Formats: sequence, C-alpha cells, structure tokens
Amino acid sequence: MNEAHGMFQLNGTTHIFVQYNPKGFTWDAPFWGHVASPDLAHLVWLPPAILPDAPYDYNGAWSGAATVTEEGVPILTYTGGSRYVPEQDTFYQTQSAALPQDMSDPLLKWWRKPDTNPFLVQAPPGATNYQFRDPTEGRGAVHKALTLPENPNPLPKSHYALAIGVQAYCLGGAGIYTAPTMEGPWTFVGSLYNQMNMGDVGESVCASSDANRSNWRPSADGASCDQFGADQRMWEVVDFVELEPGVFMLKWSDQTWYRGLFDMEWYILGSNIPFDYDALVQQPSSMIEPLPSANSTSTLVARSLAVSAVNDAGTNIANTASFVESTTGSTCSTTIWWGTTRTGGYEGLSPVQGSTGPKRTIMAAAAAFELQDVPAEALSGLSNHATLSLAASRSRYKGAGRVQQGDEQPHQDDQLPDTGSFFTGMLDGEKYPPTRLDYGSVFASMVFETEDHRNVMFCWAYETAAGCRESCSLQVLPVHNESGYKGVQTMPRELKYSKETKSLIAYPVAEMALLRAKQVYNKTAIPLTSTVTGVILVPVTTINNTAAANSAAASGTDSNSPVNKVADASRNVSAATDGSVANSARQFEVHLNFTLKPNSAMTQQPQADIGCSNSCSNSSTLQLVAFSTGVRILTGNKTYTDVYMNGTAVSERQQGLATGHRGSAQGNDMSYIVNSLAVWVDRSNAGGATNVSFMEGGPIPLPINGIWQLPKQQLSLSVWVDHSILEVFAMGGLATVTSRIYPASDSVAWGLAAWAKQCGSAAWPSGNSRSTGSRQFMDDLVVPCAATECADGALQNSAGVGRDTTSTSAADGGWTVLMDGLVWEVGNAWLPVSC
Repeated sequence: MNEAHGMFQLNGTTHIFVQYNPKGFTWDAPFWGHVASPDLAHLVWLPPAILPDAPYDYNGAWSGAATVTEEGVPILTYTGGSRYVPEQDTFYQTQSAALPQDMSDPLLKWWRKPDTNPFLVQAPPGATNYQFRDPTEGRGAVHKALTLPENPNPLPKSHYALAIGVQAYCLGGAGIYTAPTMEGPWTFVGSLYNQMNMGDVGESVCASSDANRSNWRPSADGASCDQFGADQRMWEVVDFVELEPGVFMLKWSDQTWYRGLFDMEWYILGSNIPFDYDALVQQPSSMIEPLPSANSTSTLVARSLAVSAVNDAGTNIANTASFVESTTGSTCSTTIWWGTTRTGGYEGLSPVQGSTGPKRTIMAAAAAFELQDVPAEALSGLSNHATLSLAASRSRYKGAGRVQQGDEQPHQDDQLPDTGSFFTGMLDGEKYPPTRLDYGSVFASMVFETEDHRNVMFCWAYETAAGCRESCSLQVLPVHNESGYKGVQTMPRELKYSKETKSLIAYPVAEMALLRAKQVYNKTAIPLTSTVTGVILVPVTTINNTAAANSAAASGTDSNSPVNKVADASRNVSAATDGSVANSARQFEVHLNFTLKPNSAMTQQPQADIGCSNSCSNSSTLQLVAFSTGVRILTGNKTYTDVYMNGTAVSERQQGLATGHRGSAQGNDMSYIVNSLAVWVDRSNAGGATNVSFMEGGPIPLPINGIWQLPKQQLSLSVWVDHSILEVFAMGGLATVTSRIYPASDSVAWGLAAWAKQCGSAAWPSGNSRSTGSRQFMDDLVVPCAATECADGALQNSAGVGRDTTSTSAADGGWTVLMDGLVWEVGNAWLPVSC
C-alpha cells in the first residue's frame, strides 16, 4: 500500500483511496483501494474503486484527487500509467477520471470510467508525458485563488482549475490547467510554482532568467532530465491549500539519490493576493479538444445521479473502459509489451473486480492508443468499437494543433517560459524557504477539505526496515512476510497556520479520541530525574498467549505463525481493574507536558561564568544552557526507542545585556528564553529489523515576534504508537516526525517511561538566529542529546553524538523538570468489511 488520495466527504461519510497492490508486497500496477469512514476514526474496506484495466492505465492507476460538483457528484481524477519506456525509466502518463456507478449507494462501492478518458493528455510546454502526474482537485484552492473577486480578471466560478506535478525544462514544478467542465477542454495557463522560483537550481544548469535559455532545454529525448537529480528533480503529488483566509500552502514531494533521504516532502507558505494569472507569461495555447461525444460534464453528472438497476456486474465493468474487449485464444505479441517485463492480468479476480477479458487486448489497445507503430497482427482481436475508440484517441492527441501524431518530445517553441509563476511564495513581504512537511518517513501526502471546512491531510508512511532501499517499494524483506503488510497510512492530521511562528501546524484530528480505550496514566507535576529508568508510565509486561492459543485452535490456525504472532502482540495482556479488557498492548496515545525550572546553581553563577564581562554590552557570546526531555518506548529484551525534544535556553537577563534584543539588563535570572528547540526519534536501540543507521527529526519553529519563556512556556510532546509506526507531534504540531520501528520480540507488551536530562552548556555567538528568533534550520542546532544506558547505569548523553557530552543531573546544577502526563491505550479502528 502506498499513498492515500482522492479523499472527500459526502453526506457525513469520508471516502479515502489508496495506492494498493492486491497481488503482493512490491510496487506493481496499482489499484485504487477504497476505504470509508463514518467519523474519520473508524474505517471499513470497500471493493477497489479503480482498476488498471484500460489502455491508458494498464501499468497503474496512480495518484490523484476528487472533485465534488455542485450537484454533489464526486469525480475521481488520476494519472494513468501506460507504456513503459526503458530509455526514460518510467511510463507514459495521462489524466483520467472515474465516477460512481450508483449515487443512491451511501458507500459508493462501485465506480466506472467514462468513455471520454483520458480527459487530459497534453503536458505543459517544456515537459513530456513521462513526468506529468498527480492532478489536484478541480474545485480546490487553485480554483479558489483564480476565482477570487480581488483578482483583476478572475476565472469564472463555474469553471474548474487544477494543478499537476511536472518536470518542465528539467525543473520540478506544478502547472495550472483550467476548463469550463471537468471533461474539458483543458487549457494550460501557466506555472503555479517551480524550482526556479525558489532558487533551488544549480547555476551550472540554469544560470539565470536572462542567460542563454538553451541551457534550460533538455536533450532531444529528454534523457538529461533526471527525475531523481541532484539539482533538478520531478515534483510529485503537488497540493495547494488555503490554511486561513489569504494564507496558502504549496506542498510537493520529491526524490533524489543525492542526499541522505531518498523521499522528502516540502511546503512553502504565501499570501500574494490578488492573484493574476493573466499577468503570467502566456505560453502558446495547449487547449485539448475532448473526444467527439454527446457527453459533457453535465450529462456525466446526470447519468451518475440517475439511479438505475444493475443486473449484470460484468456488463457494468465492461463500461469502465471502452477499449476493453473480451478475446480468447492467441497470446500477446512480445512487441506489444514495449520492452517491459511486467507480467499482466488480474486472473482470479471475479468479474466485478477486474476485466472479463485477458490483458492481451488492453495491451494491444494501449499500444495503438499511444500512437505507436503497432504490428497489425497485434490488433487482430479488437472489435470495430475498439478500433473506432482508438481512432478517436488519435484525434484527441492532435488537440488544437499543438501536438502531432507521434510527438512525445518537449515543446520546442520559440517562446520559452519565464521564471514568473502564479504563486510567489512570499509571506509578509519575505520569501518563504522550503520547509520539511514531516521530518520522518512519509511521502506523497494529500489534503482535502471536510464538510465542516477543516483541511485534513493523510500521509503514506513507507517502510524503512534494515535492508530497504529508497521507498522500499521493490524489496520484500522477512519482516514484511512476518507482519503480513507493507506500507501504512498516518492518522488524519488537521492543518492550520501558526501566526506566532509563521509556520504550519499539523496535528491529529479531534476524532482520534474516539479510539481511546483504557486510560493507563494520568498524573501531574511529576519530577523527572536522571536515572536509568526515568519515570515508568506503563510497565513492560509479558503477553499471556494462552487466550491467543485457544483462539487459534478454535479457528484452526497456527498460533506460532508470524501473522498470529503479530495479532497476539496487539492483544491485551491482562484485565483492567474494572473488569474491562483493554484493546492493545502496542498502541498508545501519549501526551506529555514538561515544565523546566532553572535551579539555583544556574542562577547564582557570577556574570563572568555566563559569558559576560563588565557590562556585557559588547559581549560576543551567549552562554546557552542545554536541555533534553522525552519519552522512551520500551519494546522488551532491552530494546527501546527514545522520542524527545532538546534545545538551548539563555537567561532573560543575560540575553538582554548581551544583545539588547530580548529582555533587559534588569531581566530575571529565574526566567530563561528558549533559544533553539528540536524534536528527535532515536532508534539506535530499537533492535530487530529497525534501521538504526540514522536519526529522524529537526528544528521546531520558534516565535517570530515573541519569545518562549521558561518555566512559563511548557514543552509539549504527543506521541501515537501503533505497532511499527510512531507519529510524533512537538509543541502542538509545529514539528512532526513519523518513524518506523521493527522490534524483534513478540513476547512482551510494550511500556513507556519519561525522562529528562540537562546536556551541559555551550557558547554561541550572540548575533546568531537564536537571539533574533528567525526561522531555524538543521545546522543551527545544538545537536541531539539523548538519554542512553551506560555501563554505570546512569542516564547520560549519547557518546560521540553532537557537540556536548557533559553529564549534569538536576541535583548538581541542571533544570528541575516537572511532567504532566496522560496515556491511553488505543483501540481497533477497523469495522467489519462491507461489500
């Protein structure tokens, strides 16, 4: 399972679609799996919504979105991958749609593809159909921005507008398309944003907008444009969201071999109103003419609204792709495979789940659909209907004269694109830097607006077990066979804008409280000390497998099988005092608030000892006092994972003396100003199949025009543990880390412990961003100071990690740390399957 997309709410039900391969653990031609929820917390599996069974998507129904029309009809839009091209190492890509078969079905279980697919085939100028994917919804923030009445010439509200990820002239970016109806005709109107806008391009490739623009052109076959390049790379799963009136977020995902993590997600914020797409440098029209058809969007909607009896499921599936014809007999010519080794077919699926005919015909139709010179014998099994459809497809590619038959190369227009884009990425007059959406192992997140107007995001948490490469899409490791799954989705996260830090807030939706089971911890003002155990919140206990073994015997299954071991591990270890049985031994919701108070040893140092001399007015350094506090996830057999925040603070008095920027010379030595703050997940002791080669985490944004004073400002850390996935939210969601762990032991129910540690002190130039409160980056931090078990049994710093390895407990001059803690076990989210 890969990313979630196409989310929408209709009549109180949330529909979620995911990239889904029902045939195995590796990336293959993906389906759109379908999940519904009555409350954003509980889920039910439904039949797959979109199958890769047409000539334009036989190598996968890839990412996309959902647009709900004024009539209340949802239209799924997605990228179809067809012919694989070894020279490009990717697939030919166009955009298609799917609609509900029966709008009277409250769960919308069955979907069909209109015979006008694909609705968008023309890539933007400078781009190709090999890097042209993941359309956004047609009535989302792109549409809203273009139709704002403040615009000089707004797009009519009755029209549609979407963005789509591209790599144009080798630059990653997002193009904007508009249309009067969802069927088209669609017109490329300009760039939403791209790498050139943010200066993320090496000078050796793209020097400047006034340089020789031939540097922008890819080679004739596009081979020089590497979608995983060091400087230029493809932008995937682009999304555009209005966080609050006038503040927009653009996010994208990219992949590259030239950094530590292959997959990353980014966002920028901006507030450039009014938007004026007429002011863009207009490219020659790329209007796409729809197929000759009596159907418009209005008639599509009318047909979907009409409730008709479905007597033959096989007949309905035949309507999902006009090119699919049932044939028998001869095998597929190897020429039709166009060099791929992908073995096809969805044999074994019932007619309501897949094509009633072999994949041979789909492949043949697809080859002709892509305007290739296909041997005539390869098309011998097609009916007249399919042949006419293919001819119509050819006419679609001609569009308005922009693309000729066989033309799959970048446009070589005299007028090349300017660096200007519709979105400026300017917030309050300053260029917003690309910022990590999540510091962990997530990719291809998508956002949708709920019926009560919240922006809610789902993220795909990919596998990171030891032995995985890149997104682990092509590797199948023992841990996957043992667990029975690969790839998970995060909890839905509500997105907001923080005026205090001018950054994104991402935090689980309130509905996650519906999954709470037994509360296992609830205490306040608990002192934390530097001991090897910290404060135990939930003890590690041994799982009683007797009940599981009896259950397995009753069902005729082997209780020692890997899948049952995982199931056993999720069962409760004992009955609660009230007689109820908790739902989980490895699923927790944890909320910890830490209050840091300076001890007398910190406040009674002479001025000279804290970096001052004379009046300190000319002091070049600040003495920063470091801290580290968090929670340890205890996974048995001496394995654990630390989730924590660390940072530095300076006394208000000293900072006022040294900089004159915050506080004053008469400031309070009992009040400290947070100077840097970060959140980390340290998996180095997680054991099992966990990848321990790197830590995940990064800086937490600080207030731009204010300060966080200790002890007044509490440090908050929320962690959801769900077996292999950890979702971490620091300071109410100002920073997030999604991480994966794979401990080996199946014999214990996991536990939790809280700890605190002062990491010593460090001097830092007073002119650094710490004293000005500007946005932090990774290299601005006093790097991780975590709690680890040492030979003498004391909690100390990780040796060799970061600048400081001093061990200082609260008793000998560090912070007094008090903790408020709440912990729940988390119940099962899955409802009975509904088919």
